[in-house]
Amino acid sequence: MRQVSVDLDAKEATVAGGAKAMDVCTAIAACGLAAVTGYTGGSKGMAGILLGGGYGALTTRFGLATDSLIAAEVVLADGQLVTADESQNARTNTNVAGAQQLAFRNAHQVD
Repeated sequence: MRQVSVDLDAKEATVAGGAKAMDVCTAIAACGLAAVTGYTGGSKGMAGILLGGGYGALTTRFGLATDSLIAAEVVLADGQLVTADESQNARTNTNVAGAQQLAFRNAHQVD
């Protein structure tokens, strides 16, 4: 549940739903990159940070953490698991960035 895999060529990370900010920062830093997490402490979950915006030290230069979201596996209110990105379920992908207002959203995995 806390897995983080980094694609160094694409400069992207895939983050499991239970990963904490520190898990992401540690995995990314090992590749010589920085993560726009909005939070570098170990106790905050990345899914919550992304769904809530992700304000932090890198925000002014790179935007909110949620601005870096490429895709998310989302469990809809009816229990259906869908991938939401620019080409699949684009409306859901747009809503994920504003999910702090949608209590029924659950991000299973984020890229």
